[in-house]
Amino acid sequence: MALPSTIFKANFQISDLNRNYYSDHRITIARHPSENDERLLVRIVSFLLNATEKLQFGKGLSVENEPALVAMADNGEITLWIDVGLPEEKNLKKAVNKSKEVKVYTYGDRKIRPWLERNLQSLKQLSGISYFQITDEAIEQLMPLLSRNINWSVLVLENNEISVTNEKHTVHIQVNSLNLSEK
Repeated sequence: MALPSTIFKANFQISDLNRNYYSDHRITIARHPSENDERLLVRIVSFLLNATEKLQFGKGLSVENEPALVAMADNGEITLWIDVGLPEEKNLKKAVNKSKEVKVYTYGDRKIRPWLERNLQSLKQLSGISYFQITDEAIEQLMPLLSRNINWSVLVLENNEISVTNEKHTVHIQVNSLNLSEK
């Protein structure tokens, strides 16, 4: 018998100064039984940095080759495909072919360099993808704020710097852009 997903109820008050986006989001997030807290936090941070009324959590691990987050136009066209982790080239090709914009949020500091070394040439050939790294340190800082009932006030500043506050803590993290042309 399959284990059920863990349900997280989240309330995010987002003030994104870069995009002049200010909104409250009340959402339900399902964590697949095989997903760990680190990956869940990467999905959440990806949401916070790209939040719009159209952005939603994808089916993720429960449906293979689907985005972690997706935004769709009213006509059903995918406008933003967000993947997390270290996706395979074939999945990124699919994303580029299906979406106007693709973003990848990597995590797992020790795994990123080998992934880049194995895939750098093929990744460079895929145009229209932005790559970011959420460091192990950033995830560790956010971990105490994670609970089944999330209530965060979020301030997004320049260069993907984020300030997250809950009832007890305030955490400041930096999400780094990965420029593949410099590698």
